[in-house]
Amino acid sequence: MPLAPEQVCTRRIQAYDYRARRMQARINRLAVIRLVVFLVLVVSGSLLVAGGARWLGMVLFPFAAGAFLFLMVVHDRCYRFRDRCRFLKEAAENDLARATCRPKDVVVEEPIAFEDNHPFAHDLDLSAPFSTLKLLDNSFHRRTKNLLKRWIDTGIDDRASAAEITARQRAVDELAEKKRFRHKLLLTAHLDSDRELNPEELEAWLQVPVPWTLSTPAYLLGRILVAITVGVVGLAFLLNTPAIVAAVPGLIGLRDMLDGMILPVVGFQLLVFFFLDFFQKPFYAAFMSRGRAITATCNVIQQFEKIRPKAEPLIDLRERLLVDGRPAGTNLLNLLAIHERLQYRANGFAHFLLNGLFLWDQHQLRRLARWRGDFGDRLPEWAESIFEMEALAALANFRALFPQYPFPEVTDEDQVHIEAVDLGHPTIPPGSRIGNDYRLVGNGHMHLVTGSNMSGKSTFLRTCGVNLVLARMGAPVCATALTCNVPRIWTSIRIQDSLSEGVSYFYAEVKRIKLILDQVARDDAPVFYLLDEILKGTNSRERLIACKAMVAFLIDHKAAGLITTHDLELLSLEQDYQGEILNYHFQENIRDETMFFDYTLKRGRLTSTNALRVLRFAKVPLEFDE
Repeated sequence: MPLAPEQVCTRRIQAYDYRARRMQARINRLAVIRLVVFLVLVVSGSLLVAGGARWLGMVLFPFAAGAFLFLMVVHDRCYRFRDRCRFLKEAAENDLARATCRPKDVVVEEPIAFEDNHPFAHDLDLSAPFSTLKLLDNSFHRRTKNLLKRWIDTGIDDRASAAEITARQRAVDELAEKKRFRHKLLLTAHLDSDRELNPEELEAWLQVPVPWTLSTPAYLLGRILVAITVGVVGLAFLLNTPAIVAAVPGLIGLRDMLDGMILPVVGFQLLVFFFLDFFQKPFYAAFMSRGRAITATCNVIQQFEKIRPKAEPLIDLRERLLVDGRPAGTNLLNLLAIHERLQYRANGFAHFLLNGLFLWDQHQLRRLARWRGDFGDRLPEWAESIFEMEALAALANFRALFPQYPFPEVTDEDQVHIEAVDLGHPTIPPGSRIGNDYRLVGNGHMHLVTGSNMSGKSTFLRTCGVNLVLARMGAPVCATALTCNVPRIWTSIRIQDSLSEGVSYFYAEVKRIKLILDQVARDDAPVFYLLDEILKGTNSRERLIACKAMVAFLIDHKAAGLITTHDLELLSLEQDYQGEILNYHFQENIRDETMFFDYTLKRGRLTSTNALRVLRFAKVPLEFDE
């Protein structure tokens, strides 16, 4: 029997914590070994200069230098492995909070941003600390978040087709099974990339000119100088071996001559390096400043090439990553190798040793220039593909954490269509969640929802809205089944006044309602509205008049949706608009002087109120004349 998602997350947390602690212990041991090797390097270097035991220095120095460089590479990789384990542990802790419906405990460095007058985001708590989006958005790049927002906004200005959303669902379902790829993608984005990964920046790098020092003539001259330097140093080390000198005493003069040439030859090559570096540095800096973006692009593409996609969006992504009909992986490996070798410049000892002997930077930058000439123009396009991969992977992670959630059936109908079985709010834990069956089909249809205070009216509005948002994104929904189209969603649930702008609560609500009615008056697509206790900032007589006028306007303009109200007088509109308005309600129950709610949506009008009961249960010291 497969483990529950929360059990999987708990095991991941334990495993990554253990690996991180073991790697930290290894890092500590390597630090001691590096110190010992460095001391050997210093001693062998002093022996080379002292001359008394030069042959011993000649033997020890190259081995100590090689060991130091090797340990430097190993140490760096251990640090990176430890950091990866620590990050994956944090990611698993976030996933555990998601799987147990605790969005407040999910750490999101930069949530998806919505404009102040967004049609529904703020009312549906999509920007709140307990937002449903925190259950699915584990993306890193800003452009990925912009893409997720574009999917959320589907239907505001343009509508995604049912075929497009269904294809995205298949891609999400397929990636949900690719746990290793999703974790690699998440890891690469957060540790190897930059939040501002920007294809335009990569295009700017393509315009940086290649310095003349990397031209073929200059490069060949550099290789000739390297051959001379390595030849002198290598032959000098060889002739300082006691066995060779003893076997051929006539080589002593040549040995002494070569010993005297080492410092001048290496020194001259370092001068040449500094001269070359003056011209090469802008090209180097332009590449390394975008190195994280470039390496992230390469790493993600390499991981993606390992899967064999079946869903159409993933197949399309894979085709965009081909070079002459073949995967780009091998070419990207070469670029990653160049980037890693140029990073040795950060270590002063390695920097001068490699350039003093091999003109290392010139060789690597020459390879970089050739790679850019062959494949550089594809980098911006490849970077764009990362954002779509990451967005799909975020939805796939949500799918993996909630495998019981189904994908909705999305239609292209021009009329509002919502049919749900056991519809619930995804941020409410399953043990506390009450699902409701609900159906609203047809333009110009309205459901008036009444209910006692705290009975769940506003939560039900948000439940409908949030699941419609998940559906249009291509994500699974919190229900047993859902069929829906992609209407324009407009809401008025949480209105805020503004002291700084001198806007009262009532006027803020009026402005919001006007905005919604202006959208309803458009003829391009149906509007699905969710309105919570409208115009409650004014007196009951005028509110009733205004509400009736608003109901008539919404029905006349063929908008459909739900309105919650405490005005029981409005419920008579069901008789005036037969077939267009239906009454629903939530009811409290009283048992043993205790009030409780079943949060179940029921057909018909409310038959009781509970405001005075709530005041009594709260022990408010008032006498009521009923």
